[in-house]
Amino acid sequence: MNIKKIGKVLLVTISIHVGLILAVIILYLSFLGYWSIKYPDPICNNTNKIFDEYSPQSQEYKTELSRLLKKTENLETDYWFDRYIDTNHISIFIQNDHICAKGYIVVSKDKLKNDGGFMTHLMAVKGSSYGGPLLGLKFEFGTKKEKSDIFLIAVEDIID
Repeated sequence: MNIKKIGKVLLVTISIHVGLILAVIILYLSFLGYWSIKYPDPICNNTNKIFDEYSPQSQEYKTELSRLLKKTENLETDYWFDRYIDTNHISIFIQNDHICAKGYIVVSKDKLKNDGGFMTHLMAVKGSSYGGPLLGLKFEFGTKKEKSDIFLIAVEDIID
């Protein structure tokens, strides 16, 4: 083989690899763009004085959040995982046309009906490396005995 042929073969081989790398980068950036449009970060302005005056763990806050979640259960609502708090609680961002708040949510294995093991895993790893929108959330609201707690009873997935 002469040197010109080797040079051409080498050039074609390198060009193919560079093209493939660029295609993968473009595909990845397109995917990120799609997800950021479909699931934008939770940006909202709270207008509820109770959410400003009390902490998400307080009874006043949880009572108001429960009331609003019940009232707006038919509206499209976005939920974002905020953080793991302890073995029975997580914090989530909740947003719809009437709610802009953080929720202090109880995760109880006894009440969690449909999560495919996802929440069990999230709680086992203490939420590390998780963030993003939560899909298919359903809640059960506490009785007077349970002091307005909000229980997570179902979650489909997290977009992470």
